[in-house]
Formats: sequence, C-alpha cells, structure tokens
Amino acid sequence: SARPLRYLFIEITQRCNLDCLHCGSDCGRETRLDELTTEEWLAFFGYLRANLDTERLLLCVTGGEPFCAPRFDELLAGLARNRLAWGMVTNGWLLDDANLKKVVDAGLSSLTLSLDGLQASHDWLRGRPGSFERAVAGARRTAAAGLPFFDVVTCVNPRNLDELPQLLELLQGLGVKAWRLFNIFPKGRAK
Repeated sequence: SARPLRYLFIEITQRCNLDCLHCGSDCGRETRLDELTTEEWLAFFGYLRANLDTERLLLCVTGGEPFCAPRFDELLAGLARNRLAWGMVTNGWLLDDANLKKVVDAGLSSLTLSLDGLQASHDWLRGRPGSFERAVAGARRTAAAGLPFFDVVTCVNPRNLDELPQLLELLQGLGVKAWRLFNIFPKGRAK
C-alpha cells in the first residue's frame, strides 16, 4: 500500500529581500515568469483539501521569502479557508508584530527562522546589513508567541564555526528552545 503524504514543502515564491550566498533556489527581488500565480496556489490548496488526508498533512511554506510572495494575504486566507495545517521558513527580515499576528491568525503551527551566526557573519552570509538585528528581533517575538513549534536554523560554515557557543547563549536568552544546524548544499547560488 502507498504511504500517505505527511509533509509537503511548497516554494511559494522565488522572490526574496536578501541575497544569501548559500541560497539553494537562486532567489531574487522579482517574481519569475514561470512562478505559480496566486490563483494557481489557491486552486492547489483546494485540491489538497479535496483529495488528501489533510488532517495528517503539514505544509511547509518556503521560498524565497514567503512574506515577499505577491498577494501573500490572499494565500494566507486560502490556507485558512481550506483548513490546512502549515508552517513556514523565514529569514526574519519582515517578521514584525503585524506580520507575526497575520500568520498566526491564519493558522500557522510552526515557524523556522534563519540565524547564521553573530552579526558580521550573519549579515555577510545573508548579503544585507541589518538582517541580523531583524532576525534576532523576529526570534524574540516568535519565541514569546507560544507557537506549537518554533526553531532557529543555522548554516554552519568556516566563518561562523567558532561563534556557535555564543550563538547558543544568544538563542537561549531569546527563549528559543530548538536549534538546527546544517551545512551548505551546493545548489542554486550556493554552487
């Protein structure tokens, strides 16, 4: 018998507000012509609801940066309307109080935030000054929000390897209870 689908990653957009050196999707500032439209995503959500056991399925919304998806509010409404369990991966740049409330109100059950070292290392890898401060503020907000699941993910590389103990202390101070480490996979811009 076939194994039921339990976890599905959906790259909702390839638009992104950062220029990460390790980007596996080679994302950029503009929407690509071959990207699914909002209407196509909404139809896909309806298809999932009608054809799969969505009581046991978790969608992981990623990108690019999900908050940069065109008409993101409509996508959130579609997730909620179809009663889909979902989580997201974010770089934290746009994870302010208003956006956190928006995704929580749409039924967000898990959030993964990227934090790739201390300030200089993180900003270097993410390609945008100020991204460390925004990610830290987003982590603090999300840890306090009481989501069923929240973790921080760190891309380990030679530049941040010695910082990991200090980063652990920072995360603990922010109230982060789960931390994942990974290394660079040579795909997309990371090649």
